[in-house]
Amino acid sequence: MLNPITLPSGGTLLAERRRGSPSFTVAVVFPFGSRNESSKSHGFCHFIEHMLFKGTSRHDSLALWSLIENTGGYINGFTDRDAVTLYCSVPSPSWRLALNLLTEMAFSSVFPRPEFEKEREIIRSEIRQAEDEVEDKAFDSLLAHYWKGDSASLEIAGTENDLASIKYEDLLRMYHDFFTPSNAIFAVTGSEEPDQVELALEGAIEAALNGLDSGHVSAGRAGAGENLAALLPARTPIAHPFAGRHKVDCSQVYYFEAFQLDPPFEPADYPAMGIISSLVGEASTSRLFQRIRERLGLAYAVQSSYSFSGTECLLTIQACTDASTFLRCRAEIDTEMESVLAFGFSESEISDARERLAGTFRLAMEDPEFRIRRLVHDFLAFGRPSSVSKEVGAIRSISRDRIEIMLRKLEKAPRCRYAYGKLSPKIARQSLLQEI
Repeated sequence: MLNPITLPSGGTLLAERRRGSPSFTVAVVFPFGSRNESSKSHGFCHFIEHMLFKGTSRHDSLALWSLIENTGGYINGFTDRDAVTLYCSVPSPSWRLALNLLTEMAFSSVFPRPEFEKEREIIRSEIRQAEDEVEDKAFDSLLAHYWKGDSASLEIAGTENDLASIKYEDLLRMYHDFFTPSNAIFAVTGSEEPDQVELALEGAIEAALNGLDSGHVSAGRAGAGENLAALLPARTPIAHPFAGRHKVDCSQVYYFEAFQLDPPFEPADYPAMGIISSLVGEASTSRLFQRIRERLGLAYAVQSSYSFSGTECLLTIQACTDASTFLRCRAEIDTEMESVLAFGFSESEISDARERLAGTFRLAMEDPEFRIRRLVHDFLAFGRPSSVSKEVGAIRSISRDRIEIMLRKLEKAPRCRYAYGKLSPKIARQSLLQEI
């Protein structure tokens, strides 16, 4: 069991020691994202993440990249609905450098004004590029209807109109108000002793804050007027069951089914849902893959996936099929899902899924980024991460009864069926999906 360490700054350190590890990975995670933005600050978190790479009180952007990449390491960041994350991975001897630079970026970025307008254009290009990713666009459209009216349903980067309305002073104010050490979760994995990492991190935070106070960014701190940067607390979105279709001009039809479970959750619910999703559509041996693709040849891509947080658990089924085979593909998915919800799985299926999930987890632990994500997820969901052996044991000990409990919850959950693509008028009528 890994014990979280509360830092003098108020943040939390999750330090996992891997003796003999050749690499060191560190992440600074702010546990709020696009779902926490108000209608007046939509797109702020993603824009701030971009600006964190534009220079600090000590290093310009090129120096930051060079110092990390010259070790053979890499640095990156991402924003999602629940968090803004910076992370860096380097060879072990460079662990202090990684810790210092990532902390510096997180807390003493200077937001150069000329870079602000340039980055606005880069993000605009990113938003337009996302418009060309039909699969992602289809999923965003699904959430816009399933979570209608909730901030969790909105595009993470915002729209072009959102982007155009962001003012420099408001963005900088949000950075100073919320991207603070007290709000941060620091997750590290490497061969270093946790107490050494803690000591080095405290020094890095102090140095970063001293840089922030040195006058480089003082002009952006103040500013009268309405504070547009307030963040909303995370909440469970209200799921709206529906059966709909949206006509777009693309070569395939993207079909989704989604089920939402609301909290409270128990620790055993997480691996139980993992087993259910694995058996439904995550593996090549899964029900949907074997039925829809291998036996009937109705879709090249068919799968299930799930996300699990403190606010909701979302199980999603997705298939990409031709318009001419859409009706049959949808009917076969429904038939298989009705069978799963009514009769569950055989003991042999559950036993195989336990071992498959345990093995997949062990392999994933070879990836330091996965280890970091796991540390943060378990801390936010359950208060502390468990050991690898304990988590594997939890997967292998999931009972049939626990899986049945989760299936009964799914059976009662708000369910949506959604087709995104171009259907002929005849097929559209036969689908019984309302045009939206």
